[in-house]
Amino acid sequence: MTKEKISPMNGFFSRAQEGKDLFFHYFKNVDSIMSKDVKYLTRRHKVSEGLAFIKEHQVHHIPIVEKECEAPVLIGIVSQRDLALAEPKNPEKSLVEKTVISQPLTAVMESHMVTASPEDSIFKPIKLMIEHKIDCIPVVMKKNSQSFLKGILTTTDILKLFNRIETLRAQHDKSKGNQAPITRGPMVDALMGYQVSDVPYKLLSVQENSSIREAANIMQEHRVRHVLVVDKKGKLCGLVSDRDVIREIPSQFTERYHKDDPHHQRFREGLFIIYSDDLSTDERVRVPVKKIMTKNVVTTDPSALLTKVVELLCAHRIGCLPVMDRKTGKIKGIVTRTDILQAILDIGT
Repeated sequence: MTKEKISPMNGFFSRAQEGKDLFFHYFKNVDSIMSKDVKYLTRRHKVSEGLAFIKEHQVHHIPIVEKECEAPVLIGIVSQRDLALAEPKNPEKSLVEKTVISQPLTAVMESHMVTASPEDSIFKPIKLMIEHKIDCIPVVMKKNSQSFLKGILTTTDILKLFNRIETLRAQHDKSKGNQAPITRGPMVDALMGYQVSDVPYKLLSVQENSSIREAANIMQEHRVRHVLVVDKKGKLCGLVSDRDVIREIPSQFTERYHKDDPHHQRFREGLFIIYSDDLSTDERVRVPVKKIMTKNVVTTDPSALLTKVVELLCAHRIGCLPVMDRKTGKIKGIVTRTDILQAILDIGT
Protein backbone atom coordinates (compact mmCIF):
# COMPACT_ATOMS: atom_id res chain seq x y z
CA MET A 1 0.00 0.00 0.00
CA THR A 2 1.34 3.39 -0.97
CA LYS A 3 -0.07 6.74 0.04
CA GLU A 4 1.62 10.10 0.08
CA LYS A 5 0.63 13.10 2.12
CA ILE A 6 1.82 16.46 0.90
CA SER A 7 1.59 19.16 3.55
CA PRO A 8 2.77 22.72 2.81
CA MET A 9 5.09 24.26 5.37
CA ASN A 10 3.06 26.51 7.60
CA GLY A 11 5.41 29.48 7.59
CA PHE A 12 5.69 29.41 11.38
CA PHE A 13 9.38 30.26 11.37
CA SER A 14 8.99 33.09 8.89
CA ARG A 15 6.97 34.91 11.56
CA ALA A 16 9.87 34.81 14.00
CA GLN A 17 12.75 36.29 12.03
CA GLU A 18 14.62 37.35 15.16
CA GLY A 19 14.72 33.84 16.55
CA LYS A 20 15.62 32.36 13.18
CA ASP A 21 18.47 34.81 12.61
CA LEU A 22 19.81 34.31 16.12
CA PHE A 23 19.71 30.53 15.83
CA PHE A 24 21.60 30.45 12.55
CA HIS A 25 24.05 33.07 13.81
CA TYR A 26 25.24 30.56 16.42
CA PHE A 27 25.09 27.55 14.11
CA LYS A 28 25.97 29.08 10.78
CA ASN A 29 28.71 26.79 9.52
CA VAL A 30 29.76 23.15 9.53
CA ASP A 31 32.60 23.73 12.00
CA SER A 32 30.10 24.77 14.68
CA ILE A 33 28.19 21.48 14.63
CA MET A 34 30.51 18.76 13.29
CA SER A 35 32.13 16.04 15.41
CA LYS A 36 35.86 16.78 15.64
CA ASP A 37 36.99 13.72 17.59
CA VAL A 38 36.90 11.43 14.58
CA LYS A 39 37.69 7.74 14.83
CA TYR A 40 39.07 6.24 11.64
CA LEU A 41 40.87 3.27 10.13
CA THR A 42 43.54 3.06 7.43
CA ARG A 43 43.87 1.30 4.10
CA ARG A 44 45.81 -1.44 5.92
CA HIS A 45 42.81 -2.56 7.95
CA LYS A 46 40.64 -5.48 6.86
CA VAL A 47 36.89 -6.05 6.67
CA SER A 48 37.02 -8.11 9.86
CA GLU A 49 38.59 -5.15 11.69
CA GLY A 50 35.95 -2.82 10.28
CA LEU A 51 33.17 -5.06 11.59
CA ALA A 52 34.79 -5.12 15.04
CA PHE A 53 35.33 -1.33 14.94
CA ILE A 54 31.64 -0.66 14.21
CA LYS A 55 30.55 -2.81 17.16
CA GLU A 56 33.16 -1.47 19.58
CA HIS A 57 32.59 2.22 18.92
CA GLN A 58 28.86 2.04 18.11
CA VAL A 59 29.24 4.09 14.93
CA HIS A 60 27.66 3.76 11.51
CA HIS A 61 30.51 5.13 9.38
CA ILE A 62 34.28 4.71 9.26
CA PRO A 63 36.48 7.24 7.46
CA ILE A 64 39.38 5.48 5.76
CA VAL A 65 42.67 7.40 5.68
CA GLU A 66 45.98 6.86 3.94
CA LYS A 67 47.82 6.32 7.21
CA GLU A 68 47.68 7.27 10.88
CA CYS A 69 49.26 10.69 11.35
CA GLU A 70 48.58 14.15 12.78
CA ALA A 71 46.92 15.26 9.54
CA PRO A 72 45.26 12.14 8.08
CA VAL A 73 44.43 12.19 4.37
CA LEU A 74 40.95 10.87 3.62
CA ILE A 75 40.73 8.29 0.82
CA GLY A 76 37.27 6.82 1.39
CA ILE A 77 34.46 5.96 3.74
CA VAL A 78 32.85 2.68 4.77
CA SER A 79 29.32 2.51 6.14
CA GLN A 80 27.69 -0.06 8.35
CA ARG A 81 25.59 -1.05 5.33
CA ASP A 82 28.74 -1.65 3.24
CA LEU A 83 30.05 -3.97 5.91
CA ALA A 84 26.67 -5.66 6.35
CA LEU A 85 26.62 -6.41 2.64
CA ALA A 86 30.09 -7.90 2.80
CA GLU A 87 29.70 -9.71 6.11
CA PRO A 88 29.68 -13.53 5.75
CA LYS A 89 26.28 -15.03 6.52
CA ASN A 90 27.25 -18.67 6.07
CA PRO A 91 31.06 -18.96 5.90
CA GLU A 92 31.01 -22.68 6.72
CA LYS A 93 29.31 -23.44 3.40
CA SER A 94 30.75 -20.70 1.21
CA LEU A 95 34.45 -20.39 0.56
CA VAL A 96 33.89 -16.98 -1.02
CA GLU A 97 32.13 -15.68 2.10
CA LYS A 98 34.83 -17.17 4.31
CA THR A 99 37.51 -15.13 2.56
CA VAL A 100 35.57 -11.86 2.64
CA ILE A 101 36.61 -10.83 6.13
CA SER A 102 40.29 -10.99 5.16
CA GLN A 103 39.78 -8.48 2.33
CA PRO A 104 41.06 -4.91 2.87
CA LEU A 105 38.48 -2.23 3.69
CA THR A 106 39.45 -0.46 0.48
CA ALA A 107 37.65 -3.25 -1.38
CA VAL A 108 34.29 -2.21 0.04
CA MET A 109 34.78 1.50 0.77
CA GLU A 110 33.23 4.34 -1.20
CA SER A 111 36.01 6.43 -2.72
CA HIS A 112 33.77 8.86 -4.65
CA MET A 113 32.70 10.76 -1.57
CA VAL A 114 30.47 13.74 -0.93
CA THR A 115 32.39 16.06 1.40
CA ALA A 116 32.08 19.46 3.07
CA SER A 117 34.55 21.99 4.43
CA PRO A 118 34.48 23.52 7.95
CA GLU A 119 33.55 26.95 6.52
CA ASP A 120 30.55 25.71 4.55
CA SER A 121 27.08 26.85 5.56
CA ILE A 122 25.25 24.10 7.46
CA PHE A 123 22.72 24.07 4.64
CA LYS A 124 25.20 22.68 2.12
CA PRO A 125 25.69 19.28 3.82
CA ILE A 126 21.98 19.12 4.67
CA LYS A 127 21.13 19.53 0.98
CA LEU A 128 23.73 16.91 0.05
CA MET A 129 22.40 14.44 2.62
CA ILE A 130 18.87 14.83 1.27
CA GLU A 131 19.94 14.67 -2.37
CA HIS A 132 22.23 11.65 -2.01
CA LYS A 133 20.23 9.85 0.69
CA ILE A 134 23.23 9.63 3.02
CA ASP A 135 23.62 9.97 6.79
CA CYS A 136 27.22 11.12 7.02
CA ILE A 137 29.54 13.60 5.31
CA PRO A 138 33.29 13.80 6.00
CA VAL A 139 34.54 17.33 6.65
CA VAL A 140 37.86 18.04 4.95
CA MET A 141 40.34 20.76 4.11
CA LYS A 142 41.60 20.37 0.56
CA LYS A 143 45.18 21.18 -0.32
CA ASN A 144 47.25 20.11 -3.32
CA SER A 145 44.56 17.63 -4.47
CA GLN A 146 44.52 15.96 -1.05
CA SER A 147 41.64 15.97 1.44
CA PHE A 148 42.77 16.33 5.05
CA LEU A 149 40.20 14.94 7.47
CA LYS A 150 39.01 17.57 9.96
CA GLY A 151 35.76 16.16 11.22
CA ILE A 152 32.61 14.28 10.40
CA LEU A 153 29.01 15.46 10.19
CA THR A 154 26.12 13.04 10.68
CA THR A 155 22.35 13.38 10.69
CA THR A 156 22.53 12.95 14.48
CA ASP A 157 24.79 16.01 14.76
CA ILE A 158 22.23 18.02 12.83
CA LEU A 159 19.22 16.68 14.72
CA LYS A 160 20.85 17.63 18.01
CA LEU A 161 20.54 21.27 16.96
CA PHE A 162 16.98 21.11 18.25
CA ASN A 163 18.23 20.07 21.68
CA ARG A 164 20.53 23.10 21.83
CA ILE A 165 17.76 25.63 21.33
CA GLU A 166 16.88 26.00 25.02
CA THR A 167 20.56 26.62 25.83
CA LEU A 168 20.63 29.24 23.12
CA ARG A 169 17.56 30.91 24.63
CA ALA A 170 19.31 31.12 28.01
CA GLN A 171 22.43 32.63 26.48
CA HIS A 172 20.36 35.13 24.54
CA ASP A 173 18.41 36.27 27.60
CA LYS A 174 21.58 36.57 29.67
CA SER A 175 23.28 38.66 27.01
CA LYS A 176 20.34 41.06 27.13
CA GLY A 177 20.55 41.33 30.90
CA ASN A 178 17.25 39.57 31.39
CA GLN A 179 17.18 38.39 35.01
CA ALA A 180 13.65 37.02 34.86
CA PRO A 181 13.10 33.25 34.87
CA ILE A 182 13.68 31.82 31.43
CA THR A 183 10.41 30.80 29.83
CA ARG A 184 9.42 29.67 26.41
CA GLY A 185 9.16 32.96 24.60
CA PRO A 186 8.32 33.68 20.96
CA MET A 187 11.78 32.69 19.71
CA VAL A 188 11.74 29.26 21.35
CA ASP A 189 8.10 28.71 20.46
CA ALA A 190 8.93 29.50 16.85
CA LEU A 191 11.98 27.28 16.69
CA MET A 192 10.37 24.47 18.65
CA GLY A 193 6.80 24.79 17.44
CA TYR A 194 7.09 22.60 14.36
CA GLN A 195 4.79 19.58 14.46
CA VAL A 196 4.88 16.24 12.67
CA SER A 197 1.76 17.34 10.78
CA ASP A 198 3.81 20.19 9.24
CA VAL A 199 6.12 17.68 7.56
CA PRO A 200 5.35 15.83 4.31
CA TYR A 201 5.56 12.09 4.88
CA LYS A 202 4.78 8.86 3.08
CA LEU A 203 2.80 5.77 3.99
CA LEU A 204 4.50 2.70 2.56
CA SER A 205 3.49 -0.68 3.93
CA VAL A 206 3.32 -4.41 3.34
CA GLN A 207 1.22 -7.03 5.05
CA GLU A 208 2.89 -9.26 7.62
CA ASN A 209 2.76 -12.29 5.30
CA SER A 210 4.33 -10.40 2.39
CA SER A 211 7.76 -11.65 1.36
CA ILE A 212 11.08 -10.02 2.14
CA ARG A 213 11.47 -9.55 -1.62
CA GLU A 214 8.30 -7.44 -1.75
CA ALA A 215 9.57 -5.17 1.02
CA ALA A 216 12.96 -4.84 -0.73
CA ASN A 217 11.24 -3.92 -4.01
CA ILE A 218 9.25 -1.13 -2.30
CA MET A 219 12.41 0.27 -0.70
CA GLN A 220 14.19 0.42 -4.04
CA GLU A 221 11.23 1.74 -6.02
CA HIS A 222 10.46 4.56 -3.58
CA ARG A 223 14.05 5.21 -2.45
CA VAL A 224 13.32 4.59 1.23
CA ARG A 225 14.95 2.58 4.00
CA HIS A 226 11.91 1.55 6.02
CA VAL A 227 8.56 -0.06 5.30
CA LEU A 228 5.70 -0.50 7.75
CA VAL A 229 4.26 -3.96 8.36
CA VAL A 230 0.50 -4.17 8.94
CA ASP A 231 -2.03 -6.91 9.54
CA LYS A 232 -5.11 -7.59 7.42
CA LYS A 233 -7.02 -4.81 9.22
CA GLY A 234 -4.27 -2.28 8.55
CA LYS A 235 -3.08 -2.24 12.15
CA LEU A 236 0.62 -1.65 12.72
CA CYS A 237 2.44 -4.80 13.80
CA GLY A 238 6.04 -4.03 12.90
CA LEU A 239 8.68 -2.28 10.85
CA VAL A 240 11.24 -3.67 8.41
CA SER A 241 14.40 -1.82 7.40
CA ASP A 242 17.00 -2.25 4.68
CA ARG A 243 19.39 -3.56 7.34
CA ASP A 244 16.87 -6.28 8.23
CA VAL A 245 16.83 -7.35 4.58
CA ILE A 246 20.62 -7.23 4.27
CA ARG A 247 20.99 -9.56 7.26
CA GLU A 248 18.94 -12.19 5.45
CA ILE A 249 20.88 -12.37 2.20
CA PRO A 250 24.33 -13.92 1.66
CA SER A 251 27.41 -11.78 1.38
CA GLN A 252 27.31 -9.82 -1.86
CA PHE A 253 31.06 -9.38 -1.91
CA THR A 254 31.71 -12.02 -4.57
CA GLU A 255 33.52 -12.25 -7.87
CA ARG A 256 30.30 -10.95 -9.48
CA TYR A 257 29.92 -7.96 -7.17
CA HIS A 258 31.91 -4.80 -7.86
CA LYS A 259 31.56 -1.16 -6.93
CA ASP A 260 31.85 -0.31 -10.63
CA ASP A 261 28.80 -2.42 -11.44
CA PRO A 262 25.99 -0.33 -13.03
CA HIS A 263 23.78 -1.38 -10.10
CA HIS A 264 25.75 1.07 -7.98
CA GLN A 265 25.07 4.07 -10.13
CA ARG A 266 21.66 4.78 -8.58
CA PHE A 267 20.20 4.76 -5.10
CA ARG A 268 20.14 1.27 -3.56
CA GLU A 269 20.03 -0.59 -6.86
CA GLY A 270 23.05 -2.49 -5.61
CA LEU A 271 21.68 -3.07 -2.13
CA PHE A 272 19.59 -6.16 -2.78
CA ILE A 273 21.22 -7.84 -5.76
CA ILE A 274 19.63 -11.27 -6.17
CA TYR A 275 20.86 -13.29 -9.12
CA SER A 276 18.41 -15.59 -10.89
CA ASP A 277 20.66 -18.61 -10.41
CA ASP A 278 21.15 -17.96 -6.70
CA LEU A 279 18.57 -20.42 -5.40
CA SER A 280 19.63 -20.08 -1.77
CA THR A 281 19.06 -16.33 -1.70
CA ASP A 282 15.86 -16.63 -3.71
CA GLU A 283 14.49 -19.01 -1.10
CA ARG A 284 15.41 -16.73 1.80
CA VAL A 285 13.74 -13.64 0.32
CA ARG A 286 10.49 -15.58 0.01
CA VAL A 287 10.29 -15.64 3.81
CA PRO A 288 7.46 -13.47 5.26
CA VAL A 289 8.59 -10.10 6.61
CA LYS A 290 7.00 -10.91 9.97
CA LYS A 291 9.96 -13.24 10.56
CA ILE A 292 12.50 -10.40 10.42
CA MET A 293 10.56 -7.25 11.34
CA THR A 294 11.02 -5.17 14.47
CA LYS A 295 7.91 -5.77 16.56
CA ASN A 296 8.13 -3.29 19.43
CA VAL A 297 8.00 -0.13 17.34
CA VAL A 298 8.34 3.36 18.82
CA THR A 299 5.65 5.62 17.32
CA THR A 300 4.59 9.26 17.32
CA ASP A 301 1.41 11.15 16.41
CA PRO A 302 0.65 14.03 14.00
CA SER A 303 0.43 16.63 16.79
CA ALA A 304 3.83 15.76 18.29
CA LEU A 305 6.50 18.46 18.20
CA LEU A 306 9.51 17.72 16.02
CA THR A 307 11.68 18.31 19.07
CA LYS A 308 10.05 15.28 20.69
CA VAL A 309 10.54 13.25 17.51
CA VAL A 310 14.20 14.21 17.45
CA GLU A 311 14.54 13.22 21.09
CA LEU A 312 13.08 9.78 20.37
CA LEU A 313 15.17 9.23 17.23
CA CYS A 314 18.40 10.05 19.04
CA ALA A 315 17.54 8.20 22.27
CA HIS A 316 16.61 4.99 20.45
CA ARG A 317 19.22 5.38 17.70
CA ILE A 318 16.62 4.81 15.00
CA GLY A 319 16.00 6.33 11.59
CA CYS A 320 12.24 6.81 11.57
CA LEU A 321 9.03 6.87 13.57
CA PRO A 322 5.66 5.58 12.34
CA VAL A 323 2.99 8.28 12.66
CA MET A 324 -0.17 6.99 14.34
CA ASP A 325 -3.45 8.68 15.20
CA ARG A 326 -3.74 8.01 18.93
CA LYS A 327 -7.56 8.25 18.89
CA THR A 328 -8.28 5.92 15.98
CA GLY A 329 -5.11 3.83 16.01
CA LYS A 330 -4.82 4.47 12.27
CA ILE A 331 -1.39 4.62 10.68
CA LYS A 332 -0.73 7.91 8.89
CA GLY A 333 2.81 7.33 7.59
CA ILE A 334 6.45 7.50 8.61
CA VAL A 335 8.49 10.54 9.61
CA THR A 336 12.20 10.04 8.95
CA ARG A 337 15.49 11.78 9.69
CA THR A 338 15.46 13.02 6.11
CA ASP A 339 12.07 14.65 6.67
CA ILE A 340 13.49 16.56 9.63
CA LEU A 341 16.56 17.59 7.64
CA GLN A 342 14.20 18.99 5.02
CA ALA A 343 12.32 20.91 7.72
CA ILE A 344 15.55 22.47 8.99
CA LEU A 345 16.44 23.40 5.42
CA ASP A 346 13.05 25.06 4.94
CA ILE A 347 13.40 26.89 8.24
CA GLY A 348 16.75 28.38 7.30
CA THR A 349 16.15 29.12 3.65
